[in-house]
Amino acid sequence: MARIPNGEDIGRLVRLGVVGARRIVVTVIGATVLLAGLAMLLLPGPGHVVVGIALAILSTEFVWARRFLRRVRAAVEGATAGDARPDETDDPNRSTRPGEAS
Repeated sequence: MARIPNGEDIGRLVRLGVVGARRIVVTVIGATVLLAGLAMLLLPGPGHVVVGIALAILSTEFVWARRFLRRVRAAVEGATAGDARPDETDDPNRSTRPGEAS
């Protein structure tokens, strides 16, 4: 004889369904944005930014994406922290007009 589900069983099934549906939606959206970002690395467009956005989307559901996003952030912060070089146009003795010798 089949068991009749009670209120707790139905609530648990609904939660599992919602969590599963959310995970599927995040995966589809994140993968689509990631593929668009990878295409933009070869084509004109802000590929690096879009890949970062895709990793942020995927990191809401997947630990591997969260770890990779942390490593990417650390690499970007490390690359931009100590490499601040003065702009060549900051030199008051250098002409900024095209065609003029400095």
